[in-house]
Amino acid sequence: MKAIGGLIAVALLVCARGPAALAQPSIPRSQLPPDVPAYVRAEIERLYSAAAEERALAAHRLGEIGPRAGGAVPFLVAILGDSTIADPGPEGVSVVCGDAAAEALVEIGGAAVEGLVGALRDPDSSVGMRAVWALGRLDGEVDIQRVLPLLSDDAPHVRALAAEVLGDLRDPRALESLIGVLGDEDAHVRATAVLALDRMCDRRATTALLERLDDESAEVRRQAAQALGFLGDTRALGPLIDRLRDENAPVRAAAASGLGELADRRATGLLLAALRDDAGCVRSAAAEALGKLGESRAVDLLIAALGDEECGVRMSAARALGKIGDRLAVQPLLDLLSDNSPWVRGPAAYALGQLGDTRAAEPCRILLKDEHSVVRAHAARALGRLRDRDAVQLLIRRLSDAAAPVRGGAASALGDIGDLRAEQPLIGALADVNPGVRSSAAHSLGKLRSTDAAPELALMLGTADRRSRRAAEHALERLGEQSVPGLVSVLGAPDWYLQYRAGRQLVRIGEGAVDALIQALGDQDWEVRRNAAWILGEIQDRRAGAPLRAALDDERPSVRFRAAEALQKMGEAGYKIDAGSG
Repeated sequence: MKAIGGLIAVALLVCARGPAALAQPSIPRSQLPPDVPAYVRAEIERLYSAAAEERALAAHRLGEIGPRAGGAVPFLVAILGDSTIADPGPEGVSVVCGDAAAEALVEIGGAAVEGLVGALRDPDSSVGMRAVWALGRLDGEVDIQRVLPLLSDDAPHVRALAAEVLGDLRDPRALESLIGVLGDEDAHVRATAVLALDRMCDRRATTALLERLDDESAEVRRQAAQALGFLGDTRALGPLIDRLRDENAPVRAAAASGLGELADRRATGLLLAALRDDAGCVRSAAAEALGKLGESRAVDLLIAALGDEECGVRMSAARALGKIGDRLAVQPLLDLLSDNSPWVRGPAAYALGQLGDTRAAEPCRILLKDEHSVVRAHAARALGRLRDRDAVQLLIRRLSDAAAPVRGGAASALGDIGDLRAEQPLIGALADVNPGVRSSAAHSLGKLRSTDAAPELALMLGTADRRSRRAAEHALERLGEQSVPGLVSVLGAPDWYLQYRAGRQLVRIGEGAVDALIQALGDQDWEVRRNAAWILGEIQDRRAGAPLRAALDDERPSVRFRAAEALQKMGEAGYKIDAGSG
């Protein structure tokens, strides 16, 4: 079970409050269910350990057991408030015990829903937040009818948590109920309901959200302005323009951001005026919005904003100029590469990459050695945009950078440049500890059409990380028939899921994989032979007929089963299939 980044904010908030008052489950051990399997009971017992590392390990193992660990649900729910840090955690990195419990409950699935819904009423805010997180990832298992009654709970924090869950679930049946909550007497509940409607992204909520632009709470107005921008309904244009004059600066900033999302040039004049707002957050939001509009009339004012006293405004102005793409910004952006803030130098470098001016290449190479990782990462990506072959060796060195964003940026840039000197270093990067770096390396190897990478890319199909797996799939698709040997090589891998994913990839390749699969029918490994027969049945190429008929005499029943099944799919009836042999 992988660590979940979405719980970081919860962990930080809870840890700031100090250690939990009660780390172990509050349920007496005498109430352990007698009918649970012994291996589940053993891990429940471990949840009572005084050692945080043991409790986190128990939660982790219960998650790996999955739905069969349903009897452990009350005990895992009981430690959702455990803010103790296990260091090291089950996977070698520190983890908060309550986070480990939440992850385990997600892995257990539907059996955990009732306990998690009940946890929303817990007075400990950390318990409620972790329950929200877990329920949001069980969207296929949660009946919203269990959550809707909580919208009228006496406790405001319960109503707010229920609204947040419903927003995460994005079930359209909850829309009217959430709209009703916009009239709640508690401002925090109203703001949470607005955020939930924002996540649902349903324009039927537009009218109700427009009314919230006049809410007495500035936070509700801010959330409503942001939500209306994401909805993209042009009915919001005039009201958002009006909110540019709100007395509250964050509301004005949200209105500017919302206008940027609407991408309606009728707002340009007022956004240009907002670049002179007294509040830096408003100037920054206006700059970002003008960048999204691609508004060339804003170039002079945005160049002037590169000298703003607030680094957030300078950063936003640089980003906007990169998106607009006017070469008048090149020299001012080059000057900005010496800004004292890394959060400005980095975006300035990337903006120069977007502008495609080769004058930026050498300064960006120098920035690859900047002391701040955010600058190095942006510089790497800028060099990729510039297709700077003189930077290849420097970028290869950055594949070993201490910071994952820099390694990922270097991997992406090397793919954009397309120089084969990067092939082997990128293959090495497929083993990086960070899934984002692995994904970037896979995408780049696909761009390089690296046949040498095919076996390693095929192995990535079995990874639990969806992002890495999809990157490997895309890279293999780019390789096409050249990926076949690598894919066939993992058909006998110990991991059945890897076998399956490789098989589906070969099915997509189709007739170009048939010859190699026919050859695989004679492999020494019976699993390779079985999978080859299965895949040939999916492809249904007539060339496989005779080899599949020969496989009906294979010594392994499962190979014979798949061969007979494949022949039937190809229209050759009369072959007996033993359903117990597959």
